[in-house]
Amino acid sequence: MKKLFYFLIVFSILNQAWAGPPQVNKNVLFLAHFDKKIDADFAKGNPKAYIHQAKLTKGRWGKGLDCHTGSYASFEAKGNIYAKEGTITFLVKPLWDKKDQNSHTFLSLRWNYPPGAYLVITKGWWEPEGKDWFYFIFNNQLYLHTEKKIRLPLDNWTHIACSWDLNPKGGYYLFINGDLVASGKIKEQQWKKFNNKDIYPVGQMFVGSDLGTPLVRNRFANAVIDELTIYNKRLSETEIKNLYHSQEPKWKEIKWSWLIEVIRKPYKPLRNANGHILESRAIFDEGTGWMTKKGADAILNRIKEAGFNVYVPCVWHGRGTRFISKVAPWEKGLIKSFQKNHHYPLKYLVKKAHEMNIQVHPWFCVVLRQRDFLSNFYDPEHTPKKAFDVHRPGFRKFIVNLILEVVKNYNIDGINLDYIRTMGVCTCEYCIKEYEKRFHRNLRLDLLNSWIRRGLRKWPESHLLKWQREVIADIVKTISEKARNIKPNIIISVDGHPAHEGYQPNIQGRDEITWANKGWIDIIFAMDYGRHIKYERWDKVRKELKKPSALIILCGNYERTKDKKVISREADLVAAHIAYCQRKWPGNGVALYLQSMLSDEQIKALKLGPFKESALPFWK
Repeated sequence: MKKLFYFLIVFSILNQAWAGPPQVNKNVLFLAHFDKKIDADFAKGNPKAYIHQAKLTKGRWGKGLDCHTGSYASFEAKGNIYAKEGTITFLVKPLWDKKDQNSHTFLSLRWNYPPGAYLVITKGWWEPEGKDWFYFIFNNQLYLHTEKKIRLPLDNWTHIACSWDLNPKGGYYLFINGDLVASGKIKEQQWKKFNNKDIYPVGQMFVGSDLGTPLVRNRFANAVIDELTIYNKRLSETEIKNLYHSQEPKWKEIKWSWLIEVIRKPYKPLRNANGHILESRAIFDEGTGWMTKKGADAILNRIKEAGFNVYVPCVWHGRGTRFISKVAPWEKGLIKSFQKNHHYPLKYLVKKAHEMNIQVHPWFCVVLRQRDFLSNFYDPEHTPKKAFDVHRPGFRKFIVNLILEVVKNYNIDGINLDYIRTMGVCTCEYCIKEYEKRFHRNLRLDLLNSWIRRGLRKWPESHLLKWQREVIADIVKTISEKARNIKPNIIISVDGHPAHEGYQPNIQGRDEITWANKGWIDIIFAMDYGRHIKYERWDKVRKELKKPSALIILCGNYERTKDKKVISREADLVAAHIAYCQRKWPGNGVALYLQSMLSDEQIKALKLGPFKESALPFWK
């Protein structure tokens, strides 16, 4: 575990950085430290505070403003904030407890245009649908708002930053602890509404209350607010990140505490009678390198060295098969050359992998279409882009037979279903007629209604939701039943984003928890490729599964640069993510996407860390 130990040491060293409260510079319009007084320490407008029961208390730096329920402070907004461009930052520490279900507003004010316009920064708004969302609403009447589902920590300070830039290419942005979490762009029709308009704040800017809006519902902050700063320009992502780092000396510890606390725990895997670790360690491969003997040998040796024991190669990416097939066309430029050389790629891969004690689970992108072919299975104008129409019985029969062809003809250990969703709503003539026949309703109107409801944080139209779910469920159930008739012990997995109770249901027919609880699938690979694993969401999903171990987190090992290049993620973080999943959710195993991004450094980190000891594939 030397690498993981080094990972922790690096964090402890980096945490030893100088930090302090923000300072006045040429871009600051307003700054309130709340140390010796509630009045602003610096203000382009009026610095005087109007106090309503708010008081000074212990803050992040010196004192802070105690805005407990029923208390707040306000300042004249004129001169202290500009509508054209700006940034608001502050530190907040909640006073509420974990059972609290109320909304909490931290800052609010009104604009002169359009009538009824306001700005608000709040945890919860437009209730009940919006009660769990953190909102930055810059101008409600111009529909300039962005939001993110976030739970503020109760035992730490959180740095909030909201910025905006009202120009044709501008936008509005929400940052939490230096990270951009939500944003929106100015649309042309929005720009036309306020172009050449003199927009300015009116009345008071309320700190700790929603009184700056016409939608007053006693949404008090019930929190301590510190270091409130307003700038006359939109700060860049780098500037906001640097601001947070300069105000929070323990930012590394805060950012990674969820990870460090778990990987410090001992690793206690399940073992068989001979002492061998029982743990499936899967790696996904979207490429075609395995289709030559040389490529297959190289990939299998490489993943074996890293410690993986389950290989998931993509054999259908919506543009033809990557195996010799009698059901579907072959992928262009791949199969014919192998057939001429009497080389059957998938057959060789499975045989070679089994010799190395590696399982093979072929991966199918079920609904994805990346080639203009099989034209009887979609409408080029009305079927969702790059998708087949799953509502057509002919396509469902085709895709089931394609997958079963692999189950019958190859000695595989499992199958993996990706893109197991409609990818949108097909509005072709066939679907419109079938929908009306089934529900006596208009498909296009129900779709429009669903999009409106989605914007209001409401569930999609129930008939449309049922229409989508039924066809995807039909594919999953049919594959499950027929594949198990052929291979009773085959492992059937899906890739997805399972939604727990209370989470807005997926309109594309995804329903992974139901499929698992009905026994149609064995494993849900939850695609979580970010740097911060969504552990709270996955904990909730596990509670709804009859077999919690059916959920395996599919971690990522790559990053996208600002110029959209894909590069390998730093090895220590990849190893730490795997170690985290081993300890946090012991059960079926762990998984990583993507084989092509598996660097030498990642292999070394995995070997020295979470995969230091080899394991046998195991499925509960």
